[in-house]
Amino acid sequence: MAAIGFNICIIARNENKINEKLAGLQRRHKVKTRCIVFDFAKLCLISDYTERIALKLKDLDIAILFLNAGFA
Repeated sequence: MAAIGFNICIIARNENKINEKLAGLQRRHKVKTRCIVFDFAKLCLISDYTERIALKLKDLDIAILFLNAGFA
């Protein structure tokens, strides 16, 4: 997606892994990136989502969402 010009936001639990991925994307492509640390397994209330994620993304135009949050 970054190769064709989409800005990238990664939401995951591990900030170090997110930043490693985003740094690689920034080196290879001219895109904006954003890191949000969030654990969907701990999501209890809709306010958790709006306070931690939606507010951080309100200034971005979101075109595509890929969701890969699993539960074992």
